[in-house]
Amino acid sequence: MKVAAIFLASCILFSLIPTHLSHEEPTVAPTEELMDAPMNEPKYCRSRQVFNGSCTDRGSPRMTCFLDFLGARSASEMPKNCNCTPQPNNKRLCECSVICTDCCIHN
Repeated sequence: MKVAAIFLASCILFSLIPTHLSHEEPTVAPTEELMDAPMNEPKYCRSRQVFNGSCTDRGSPRMTCFLDFLGARSASEMPKNCNCTPQPNNKRLCECSVICTDCCIHN
């Protein structure tokens, strides 16, 4: 019962955290994955966003950026292949592949 109460409290606390912690608008650019995607499969584009903190704030650099993207955007973007680059003034540049806004390839 205590585990359920702790889990519920954690969910409530995380819902109170602002979802947009970055100072820049995200950018999205198509990748080579677009050409290799099978019919009706999601297309992935590279996207960058700057967040506060270091690349290891939430574990490994890849996990930190993955969690940043999940927190700042919709989970339906399905971030993957994330990279983190340290920036001056305690910032980090995160770059992940996300589902492009036009979603799927139709042949």
